[in-house]
Amino acid sequence: MSSEGCEGPSSSITFEQDADPVLPNISVSGDDCEGGEKVLTSSAEMYNVWNTAEETQSIVAVTAGEYFLNVVWPNGCTSDTAKVSVTFNPTPNKPVVRQEGESITTDSTQGDVFTWTDGDGNVVYQGENATYAPDKTDDYFVKVTNSSGCESEVSDSFSFTHTSIK
Repeated sequence: MSSEGCEGPSSSITFEQDADPVLPNISVSGDDCEGGEKVLTSSAEMYNVWNTAEETQSIVAVTAGEYFLNVVWPNGCTSDTAKVSVTFNPTPNKPVVRQEGESITTDSTQGDVFTWTDGDGNVVYQGENATYAPDKTDDYFVKVTNSSGCESEVSDSFSFTHTSIK
């Protein structure tokens, strides 16, 4: 009834409830190496609930393992569980440099590519050989890269004194 005592037309609204939410897809991007991070992103823009208790579209994974995701609508309807397995490739240990005669070398066996640089940061050798024979007195560093593309920390500086005469 209106405030004047008149009756107006009545109307009804019908709400239809959709089926359960669709199973979300999880996309993965980021670093494949140990110590890195991967971003996991749900195809659903809203109502995401991860097994980490986060309720955002994307989360950052820094630990290898299984990650699970459900879409939970405000009415309580829940999607099937989507899951993704996150792995990280091993990173070579920081190399230690030592001198062997007129060469410097590293004991690192975790590498496929050894990048030697001089004290000015210039690459003086890059290849599969863990040993380098400098032709001048300088400070030298080495970084190791494995077959997965993961890089070690750069070694501590090694002071090499060139003594041979050529």
